[in-house]
Amino acid sequence: MRDEFWKQVNIERTRVAQKVLDEQLGTAYSDLLSHFPAARGKFTDAFAKLSSIEAAVTDSYLGESESAILSLEGMQKNYTTPTLGNALRKAAASHSAELKSSSEAVIAPVREYLFSVISLPDEELVGSIRARKG
Repeated sequence: MRDEFWKQVNIERTRVAQKVLDEQLGTAYSDLLSHFPAARGKFTDAFAKLSSIEAAVTDSYLGESESAILSLEGMQKNYTTPTLGNALRKAAASHSAELKSSSEAVIAPVREYLFSVISLPDEELVGSIRARKG
């Protein structure tokens, strides 16, 4: 059961990674980066941190889920399916909350930077772009 669970989690993880590639999330801001070089470091750093957070939370989730599964090994006749399901849902919920809060902490400064760029007066924004091209 544990092996099948890990297999399914990794299939979903691969699916999500493919979706990120398909949507080109890593290069979605390339035009902005060419006009605002300070953004490059912010984005690169944020993507690296997000990747690290995702890996750590996933590993922790898999460990907790594996413990839940193994704790019931050999007890198939003494527990009902919801027992395992509830343990896995509890692990998923806590790790989902951790992923969300950790990711938000990384994304907030980048979002703030983007809003500061977006809110620049038009003449300042155009002037910055022209200075980069000139």
